[in-house]
Amino acid sequence: MLLGKKFRIYIFSLLFCIPLVASAANPSRWSGEQKQTFWLNWKAGVGLGYSSYFGDLSRYDNNFIKKIQLESDLLGSFRLSKRINKSFSASGELMYGGFESDNNDQKAFKTRIFEYNLQLRWHLIKTITGNDNSPIGLDLYVGAGQFFFNSTQYSFMEGNEMKNIKSTDIPEFVFITGGSLSFKISRTIDLIADFAIRQAQNDKLDNLVKNDDYDYYSTVSIGLSYSIQNLLNPFENRRKGSAAGGLKLTQRR
Repeated sequence: MLLGKKFRIYIFSLLFCIPLVASAANPSRWSGEQKQTFWLNWKAGVGLGYSSYFGDLSRYDNNFIKKIQLESDLLGSFRLSKRINKSFSASGELMYGGFESDNNDQKAFKTRIFEYNLQLRWHLIKTITGNDNSPIGLDLYVGAGQFFFNSTQYSFMEGNEMKNIKSTDIPEFVFITGGSLSFKISRTIDLIADFAIRQAQNDKLDNLVKNDDYDYYSTVSIGLSYSIQNLLNPFENRRKGSAAGGLKLTQRR
């Protein structure tokens, strides 16, 4: 099991490093792009949706409707992304959600999760078409992070309810694979649909350790993202751009 953990860490580290090494080794490929500094070309986004449970007590893994109704709970997320080049960006995300399950008449649980993570995102459509202003975008991403959780298990015996609470004092690790589809609705705002699978590095999210298998949870959300030209002045630069455009029009007259 330890070897498996080390292997996954190696793979995710490699995936994070590939675009950075490729860009540094072949800078001429990006010579036509605008020179960037750390504060330029960011995006901030929020999302609302559901987080769903996959583990020892799940019953509806193949039924999406019942999965959402009976083994899911609401989530909220905030993501801040920095563009590396036309093909890649790096993101940091905060997510708060949870899930629940009523496996049978004798056992049920409810879990809450707070997660923070880093992601490497590949802009697939921009990479293939070379169009940096496409109205539709498709991102594939991998990530790794940590999370805190609190799980309450309810057992019912002879009409009596018993609670067993499990929570973390230190954060647990999680690995993430996902994708998002974006639709541009204005010059600075995109509508985002996102889906991800998250593998927790423990078997305790349902407060039941069985077969030493890791628990999973998925997230699906709808949200909005806002393009920030300069993170230090997220609105000022765009107003200046509009003013400059008006000045040019006046000069032509």
